[in-house]
Amino acid sequence: MRSSATAILKGSSGAGSWRWAPFVLRILDRGGTMRASTYVDTLVQMRADGRTLSNRLLYLLARAVTEMYGRDIEKVLGLMHWVHENVPSEGPRPGISDNYMRSALEIIEHGRGVCGSQAEVLAAMAWYAGYPSRRVGVYGDGGHTVVEVYLDDRWSLFDPHFDEIYPLEDGTPANAWECRERPELIERVHEGLSKVYREVVIAQTLWSVDGYYLGEKLHAGPDNLNYLYGRARDPKVRELIAGRKLGGYYIVRIEDVEKYGMQQ
Repeated sequence: MRSSATAILKGSSGAGSWRWAPFVLRILDRGGTMRASTYVDTLVQMRADGRTLSNRLLYLLARAVTEMYGRDIEKVLGLMHWVHENVPSEGPRPGISDNYMRSALEIIEHGRGVCGSQAEVLAAMAWYAGYPSRRVGVYGDGGHTVVEVYLDDRWSLFDPHFDEIYPLEDGTPANAWECRERPELIERVHEGLSKVYREVVIAQTLWSVDGYYLGEKLHAGPDNLNYLYGRARDPKVRELIAGRKLGGYYIVRIEDVEKYGMQQ
Protein backbone atom coordinates (compact mmCIF):
# COMPACT_ATOMS: atom_id res chain seq x y z
CA MET A 1 0.00 0.00 0.00
CA ARG A 2 1.39 3.36 -1.01
CA SER A 3 0.79 6.73 0.56
CA SER A 4 1.70 10.31 -0.17
CA ALA A 5 3.13 13.05 2.00
CA THR A 6 4.04 16.66 1.56
CA ALA A 7 6.91 17.90 3.67
CA ILE A 8 7.63 21.50 4.62
CA LEU A 9 10.86 22.17 6.47
CA LYS A 10 11.00 25.06 8.89
CA GLY A 11 13.77 26.06 11.23
CA SER A 12 16.11 28.59 12.78
CA SER A 13 19.70 28.35 13.91
CA GLY A 14 19.04 30.40 17.03
CA ALA A 15 21.95 32.68 16.14
CA GLY A 16 20.65 33.45 12.67
CA SER A 17 18.69 32.04 9.82
CA TRP A 18 19.32 28.57 8.52
CA ARG A 19 19.46 28.57 4.75
CA TRP A 20 17.71 25.42 3.73
CA ALA A 21 18.04 24.00 0.26
CA PRO A 22 14.97 24.51 -1.95
CA PHE A 23 13.57 21.04 -1.55
CA VAL A 24 11.63 18.99 0.82
CA LEU A 25 10.12 19.26 3.66
CA ARG A 26 7.91 18.84 6.42
CA ILE A 27 9.01 18.46 9.86
CA LEU A 28 6.78 20.36 12.16
CA ASP A 29 5.55 23.77 13.06
CA ARG A 30 5.65 24.38 16.77
CA GLY A 31 6.71 27.10 19.16
CA GLY A 32 10.18 27.96 20.35
CA THR A 33 13.09 27.38 18.04
CA MET A 34 10.87 26.13 15.23
CA ARG A 35 8.81 29.31 15.11
CA ALA A 36 10.54 30.92 12.17
CA SER A 37 10.06 31.74 8.54
CA THR A 38 9.93 28.98 5.97
CA TYR A 39 13.28 28.68 4.21
CA VAL A 40 11.96 26.68 1.30
CA ASP A 41 11.27 27.71 -2.26
CA THR A 42 9.96 24.44 -3.63
CA LEU A 43 7.36 22.06 -2.27
CA VAL A 44 7.93 18.45 -3.19
CA GLN A 45 5.15 15.88 -3.34
CA MET A 46 6.54 12.47 -2.50
CA ARG A 47 4.97 9.07 -2.93
CA ALA A 48 6.45 6.04 -1.23
CA ASP A 49 5.76 3.35 1.28
CA GLY A 50 6.30 4.28 4.90
CA ARG A 51 9.88 3.03 5.21
CA THR A 52 11.10 4.63 2.01
CA LEU A 53 9.35 7.85 2.91
CA SER A 54 11.12 7.89 6.27
CA ASN A 55 14.42 7.30 4.51
CA ARG A 56 13.81 10.16 2.12
CA LEU A 57 12.79 12.65 4.75
CA LEU A 58 15.75 11.92 7.00
CA TYR A 59 18.14 11.95 4.07
CA LEU A 60 16.90 15.29 2.79
CA LEU A 61 16.72 16.84 6.23
CA ALA A 62 20.27 15.78 7.07
CA ARG A 63 21.56 17.16 3.79
CA ALA A 64 19.65 20.41 4.28
CA VAL A 65 21.11 20.96 7.75
CA THR A 66 24.69 20.17 6.73
CA GLU A 67 24.94 21.84 3.34
CA MET A 68 25.71 25.26 4.82
CA TYR A 69 28.87 24.02 6.53
CA GLY A 70 32.28 23.33 5.07
CA ARG A 71 34.35 20.94 7.18
CA ASP A 72 33.10 17.55 8.28
CA ILE A 73 33.35 18.40 11.97
CA GLU A 74 31.26 21.52 11.36
CA LYS A 75 28.60 19.48 9.61
CA VAL A 76 28.27 17.02 12.49
CA LEU A 77 28.28 19.83 15.05
CA GLY A 78 25.52 21.47 13.01
CA LEU A 79 23.48 18.26 13.18
CA MET A 80 24.05 18.02 16.93
CA HIS A 81 22.93 21.62 17.47
CA TRP A 82 19.85 21.03 15.30
CA VAL A 83 18.83 17.96 17.30
CA HIS A 84 19.42 19.75 20.60
CA GLU A 85 17.21 22.66 19.54
CA ASN A 86 14.46 20.73 17.81
CA VAL A 87 14.21 17.64 20.02
CA PRO A 88 14.36 19.19 23.51
CA SER A 89 14.69 16.96 26.54
CA GLU A 90 11.88 15.37 28.45
CA GLY A 91 12.01 12.73 31.16
CA PRO A 92 10.42 9.30 30.76
CA ARG A 93 6.68 9.46 31.36
CA PRO A 94 5.23 6.82 33.69
CA GLY A 95 2.85 4.47 31.93
CA ILE A 96 3.93 5.54 28.44
CA SER A 97 5.29 2.57 26.54
CA ASP A 98 6.88 4.48 23.66
CA ASN A 99 9.37 6.58 25.63
CA TYR A 100 12.30 4.84 23.98
CA MET A 101 10.82 3.04 20.97
CA ARG A 102 10.08 5.82 18.54
CA SER A 103 11.87 5.90 15.20
CA ALA A 104 14.06 8.88 14.34
CA LEU A 105 11.39 10.51 12.21
CA GLU A 106 8.70 9.93 14.83
CA ILE A 107 10.93 11.53 17.46
CA ILE A 108 11.39 14.61 15.30
CA GLU A 109 7.65 14.85 14.71
CA HIS A 110 6.99 14.27 18.43
CA GLY A 111 9.27 17.24 19.09
CA ARG A 112 10.95 16.07 22.29
CA GLY A 113 12.61 13.02 23.79
CA VAL A 114 14.90 11.46 26.36
CA CYS A 115 18.66 11.34 25.80
CA GLY A 116 18.34 8.03 23.96
CA SER A 117 15.81 9.57 21.59
CA GLN A 118 18.07 12.53 20.89
CA ALA A 119 20.97 10.16 20.25
CA GLU A 120 18.80 8.10 17.90
CA VAL A 121 17.98 11.16 15.80
CA LEU A 122 21.57 12.42 15.65
CA ALA A 123 22.98 9.00 14.78
CA ALA A 124 20.43 8.47 12.02
CA MET A 125 20.86 11.95 10.56
CA ALA A 126 24.65 11.65 10.66
CA TRP A 127 24.42 8.40 8.68
CA TYR A 128 22.20 10.06 6.10
CA ALA A 129 24.68 12.94 5.88
CA GLY A 130 27.37 10.39 5.05
CA TYR A 131 29.08 9.83 8.41
CA PRO A 132 29.19 6.40 10.09
CA SER A 133 27.61 6.79 13.51
CA ARG A 134 26.55 4.70 16.48
CA ARG A 135 24.67 5.08 19.74
CA VAL A 136 26.75 4.59 22.87
CA GLY A 137 25.38 3.94 26.34
CA VAL A 138 27.44 5.00 29.35
CA TYR A 139 26.68 3.75 32.82
CA GLY A 140 27.86 4.36 36.37
CA ASP A 141 26.03 6.65 38.75
CA GLY A 142 23.03 6.66 36.44
CA GLY A 143 22.99 6.17 32.70
CA HIS A 144 23.19 8.31 29.59
CA THR A 145 23.19 7.86 25.80
CA VAL A 146 25.49 9.70 23.40
CA VAL A 147 26.61 9.32 19.79
CA GLU A 148 29.98 8.50 18.29
CA VAL A 149 30.68 9.58 14.71
CA TYR A 150 33.61 8.37 12.61
CA LEU A 151 35.53 11.47 11.49
CA ASP A 152 39.15 11.91 10.42
CA ASP A 153 39.96 8.24 10.92
CA ARG A 154 38.70 8.05 14.50
CA TRP A 155 35.50 7.89 16.55
CA SER A 156 34.41 11.13 18.24
CA LEU A 157 31.68 11.65 20.84
CA PHE A 158 28.79 14.08 20.31
CA ASP A 159 26.22 14.59 23.06
CA PRO A 160 22.98 16.07 21.65
CA HIS A 161 21.35 16.09 25.10
CA PHE A 162 23.86 18.60 26.47
CA ASP A 163 24.87 19.92 23.02
CA GLU A 164 28.50 19.25 23.93
CA ILE A 165 31.71 17.66 22.78
CA TYR A 166 34.64 17.00 25.10
CA PRO A 167 37.82 18.12 23.30
CA LEU A 168 41.26 16.61 23.62
CA GLU A 169 44.29 18.90 23.84
CA ASP A 170 44.42 19.31 20.06
CA GLY A 171 40.72 20.20 19.89
CA THR A 172 39.62 16.83 18.51
CA PRO A 173 36.45 15.55 20.21
CA ALA A 174 37.20 12.70 22.60
CA ASN A 175 35.39 9.39 22.25
CA ALA A 176 33.44 7.70 25.04
CA TRP A 177 36.32 5.43 26.07
CA GLU A 178 38.68 8.41 26.34
CA CYS A 179 36.09 10.16 28.50
CA ARG A 180 35.95 7.08 30.70
CA GLU A 181 39.74 6.97 31.03
CA ARG A 182 40.15 10.73 31.44
CA PRO A 183 37.24 12.05 33.53
CA GLU A 184 38.76 15.53 33.57
CA LEU A 185 37.67 15.91 29.94
CA ILE A 186 34.06 15.89 31.11
CA GLU A 187 34.52 17.51 34.51
CA ARG A 188 35.80 20.76 33.05
CA VAL A 189 32.48 21.04 31.18
CA HIS A 190 29.96 19.24 33.44
CA GLU A 191 30.95 18.72 37.05
CA GLY A 192 29.97 15.27 38.29
CA LEU A 193 28.96 13.87 34.90
CA SER A 194 32.11 11.76 34.58
CA LYS A 195 30.70 9.39 37.21
CA VAL A 196 28.29 8.15 34.55
CA TYR A 197 31.16 7.14 32.24
CA ARG A 198 32.36 4.08 34.16
CA GLU A 199 31.06 1.60 31.61
CA VAL A 200 30.87 2.10 27.84
CA VAL A 201 28.41 -0.02 25.85
CA ILE A 202 28.42 0.35 22.09
CA ALA A 203 25.63 -0.56 19.71
CA GLN A 204 27.26 -2.22 16.71
CA THR A 205 24.51 -0.88 14.47
CA LEU A 206 21.85 1.78 14.69
CA TRP A 207 18.19 1.43 15.29
CA SER A 208 16.60 1.44 11.89
CA VAL A 209 14.52 4.40 10.80
CA ASP A 210 11.45 2.33 11.64
CA GLY A 211 12.55 1.80 15.23
CA TYR A 212 13.81 -1.78 15.12
CA TYR A 213 17.19 -2.52 16.63
CA LEU A 214 19.29 -4.54 14.21
CA GLY A 215 22.54 -5.14 16.04
CA GLU A 216 24.23 -6.23 19.21
CA LYS A 217 25.72 -4.31 22.12
CA LEU A 218 29.35 -4.69 23.12
CA HIS A 219 30.88 -3.66 26.43
CA ALA A 220 34.08 -1.78 25.61
CA GLY A 221 37.23 -3.04 27.30
CA PRO A 222 40.93 -3.73 26.72
CA ASP A 223 40.20 -6.93 24.78
CA ASN A 224 38.09 -5.27 22.07
CA LEU A 225 39.31 -1.67 21.91
CA ASN A 226 41.01 -2.13 18.54
CA TYR A 227 37.80 -3.49 17.05
CA LEU A 228 35.63 -0.78 18.59
CA TYR A 229 38.03 2.16 18.32
CA GLY A 230 40.65 1.13 15.75
CA ARG A 231 41.24 2.75 12.39
CA ALA A 232 39.45 1.69 9.25
CA ARG A 233 42.50 -0.07 7.79
CA ASP A 234 41.64 -3.15 9.86
CA PRO A 235 39.12 -5.29 7.90
CA LYS A 236 37.05 -5.98 11.02
CA VAL A 237 36.99 -2.30 11.87
CA ARG A 238 35.91 -1.49 8.32
CA GLU A 239 33.09 -3.98 8.72
CA LEU A 240 32.02 -2.29 11.93
CA ILE A 241 32.18 1.16 10.37
CA ALA A 242 30.11 -0.05 7.43
CA GLY A 243 27.30 -0.59 9.90
CA ARG A 244 27.53 -4.38 9.80
CA LYS A 245 27.42 -6.74 12.72
CA LEU A 246 29.34 -10.02 12.65
CA GLY A 247 26.37 -11.97 11.32
CA GLY A 248 26.36 -9.87 8.17
CA TYR A 249 23.18 -7.87 8.81
CA TYR A 250 23.49 -4.16 8.17
CA ILE A 251 21.56 -0.97 8.66
CA VAL A 252 20.24 1.21 5.85
CA ARG A 253 23.46 2.87 4.71
CA ILE A 254 23.81 6.12 2.86
CA GLU A 255 24.55 4.35 -0.44
CA ASP A 256 21.38 2.30 0.01
CA VAL A 257 19.37 5.47 0.49
CA GLU A 258 20.86 7.03 -2.62
CA LYS A 259 20.15 3.88 -4.61
CA TYR A 260 16.69 3.03 -3.29
CA GLY A 261 15.34 5.72 -1.01
CA MET A 262 15.40 8.53 -3.55
CA GLN A 263 13.44 6.72 -6.23
CA GLN A 264 10.11 8.17 -7.24
